[in-house]
Amino acid sequence: MAYQGTRVSRRSLLQLSWQGIAALGLARLPGGLRLWKQTRLRIEDVTAESFLPFVGRKFTFHCPAQGGNSTASSVNLKLASVMRHENISRIESGIPAIRGKRRRESFSLLFELRGEDPLGPGLHQLEHPDFEASPLLLSQVCGSKRDSTMYYEAVFG
Repeated sequence: MAYQGTRVSRRSLLQLSWQGIAALGLARLPGGLRLWKQTRLRIEDVTAESFLPFVGRKFTFHCPAQGGNSTASSVNLKLASVMRHENISRIESGIPAIRGKRRRESFSLLFELRGEDPLGPGLHQLEHPDFEASPLLLSQVCGSKRDSTMYYEAVFG
């Protein structure tokens, strides 16, 4: 019995390849067509590389209610930089009791806030379309006296 399969020409294969590439490009357009639902990143799984494409973009944080105020407010912070803590990794790699036990490399995110009231201490709920909502501990690290810019850091790892 002879094989009666479908023949695929090089031309038809290339056409299918270009159609797939075009569909993938449309699906990845920011704010454009979404052909499938993109999964949101979980804070437990992120690395420094996960945040690099977001440097310069705004993140919304919901602040907990403070003092006599019963309503929480929200604020937009711009991701200013992503810093890897390579010294910590290098030190831990030389300690046999710690080596290999860390789930991810240590890193921190530096956010900036301009022209708004400073954030209170504590956990702030992260809201962003590419990340699952989750609480982050933001600590004020410095402030500029020239233009009232405040800087906040979130440390991971």
